[in-house]
Amino acid sequence: MRSNPLISIYIPTHNRAEKLERALRSVLNQTYENYEILICDDGSTDKTCGWISKLAEDDPKIRYFRNPDPRGACSARNLGIFAARGEFITGLDDDDEFLPERLERLLQVWDDQYAFVCSNFLSKRSDQEAKPYYASEECRLTLQQLLFKNLASNQVLTRTVRLQNIGGFREGVRRLQDWDTWLRLCSRYGGKFYRERTPLYIMHHDHEVDALRVSRNITLDIALEELCERNKDIYDETSSYLLTSYARLIRKEFSLKDMWKNTLYKKNTTPIRAYVRQHMSKCRNRVSPLLHQTLKSLGFKPD
Repeated sequence: MRSNPLISIYIPTHNRAEKLERALRSVLNQTYENYEILICDDGSTDKTCGWISKLAEDDPKIRYFRNPDPRGACSARNLGIFAARGEFITGLDDDDEFLPERLERLLQVWDDQYAFVCSNFLSKRSDQEAKPYYASEECRLTLQQLLFKNLASNQVLTRTVRLQNIGGFREGVRRLQDWDTWLRLCSRYGGKFYRERTPLYIMHHDHEVDALRVSRNITLDIALEELCERNKDIYDETSSYLLTSYARLIRKEFSLKDMWKNTLYKKNTTPIRAYVRQHMSKCRNRVSPLLHQTLKSLGFKPD
């Protein structure tokens, strides 16, 4: 690795110029200075185009790419990924921000044995104090752990050629796009990654209710099943069963067979407790209407 490598930072955006300004400012305030900023506009109709075009004219670090019509966040990200000039690459959502030492710290912990490196982050709601999302320990993690939960958050740093070699983000994926990408990266490049314990990123939750961070046009259980199906070359029979049975648990279809197989695979009693809770909930749902009707017939007015 060169002593001062160029880092490419792609920022997908769509009609959120005010929030994009905060994200952009957080990059310009980095302690590490050898970077380029790739603004990837997914067909915005607000002031984004004129504003960023002017910034790009005045600052050679800023490059502007645009889909004429909205094609989704994955398409926008890929505009930057395949135009990146940096030896390394990372991303930033337009409604979030980097903490000042993010690039410097991630570069310090980089090791080619890892498929990528990432960090803890602060989860920030407008009415609450920002809190670290993960526990504070440093983590050397594996593909096996990543199969069942996105332990890498929504942004990583890796070699640019690696992200390009896996085809960037899969366009058309309806949910869990980040997780899908990190799975493919980790599987192809050694099966290990590193997560820095210090929060180096702020994930804001101040976006509008109807402008959700990730697509919600499918439910989580369906998204998990699609994730497994897309990556069936990564999931073996056991891990596939565990993930899809979790999807069944979400939609309250966790069977007795699921309970016993999960208990056997995981070697703990968590699946048994999950099965019992599911069926207790079903019993309450059946009893409640009957209890409500009985109380009403006795002259009570239950809530």
